Amino acid sequence: MAVAVAVTAATSAAGPNVVTVTGLTPGQIVTFVRSTPTGSERIAGQFTADAGGIVAQPDYLYPFDEPTVYHVYDAAGITLLASSAPVPAVPSGGTPWIRDVIFPSLRYAPVTIVDVTGRNRAGRINPYHVVAQTYAITTGDVRSGSTGQLILACRSHAERDTVLYAMSTGNPCSLRIPAPCQVVIDEMTFAPLDIDEARLGTAGACVLTVDFIEVDPSEVATFTPISYAVQTQNAAAAGMKYGSLLPAPSGLSLAFLGKTYRDMYLSPTGIAP
Repeated sequence: MAVAVAVTAATSAAGPNVVTVTGLTPGQIVTFVRSTPTGSERIAGQFTADAGGIVAQPDYLYPFDEPTVYHVYDAAGITLLASSAPVPAVPSGGTPWIRDVIFPSLRYAPVTIVDVTGRNRAGRINPYHVVAQTYAITTGDVRSGSTGQLILACRSHAERDTVLYAMSTGNPCSLRIPAPCQVVIDEMTFAPLDIDEARLGTAGACVLTVDFIEVDPSEVATFTPISYAVQTQNAAAAGMKYGSLLPAPSGLSLAFLGKTYRDMYLSPTGIAP
């Protein structure tokens, strides 16, 4: 069976494009590239086909306001196996979005950007001043990625908390910008550092100043959540005893006192036998 790619388009900017690849051999490893009219980018990570030769992967980090085509390559990213039909553009709603790249389905926020300031791209150059020579000799490395400050406006405490929640895991974040605004502020993957808050008035509005360092998106790990049903199966296969003192049926959640399903969903491995 030939390799084929089908994509279920996101219904809103908060949701994913779901990329489904069929016709692979069980255990085959593939990589993805997404393309838009303005460029192409490799999707971080490698993806393994299940026993049916299928890979189904949600993509939350697609560009907004542009049609997207997904290309499937071999594990080395060299041989093109298949391409999808163009996926309709997902509207941004006219606002930038910040999304945690490891937990993209849970931590995201539309934001209002006031400015990006203090943008600096450090040059790593060491000068050596040689005796009896007018000019210095230098040794250098490639220029660093940018650092700076991202200034965000929030209209309420609730909006502030949502924005902070999206940047609070310590993971890198994706900044996606509506296409018309990219002439002013470019998209990037960044690690948020310190965040300063300054109040505006007494109605809960504030300005957040986010220190950031730009990171390489190709080096970011991917996250595949383990569903509650699969975790339950894995726990049973491992011989775990949970809820034995409570009336049947008892679920895996009883082994996580004080935890919620969201806490379990965030586990990158689930419970393996």
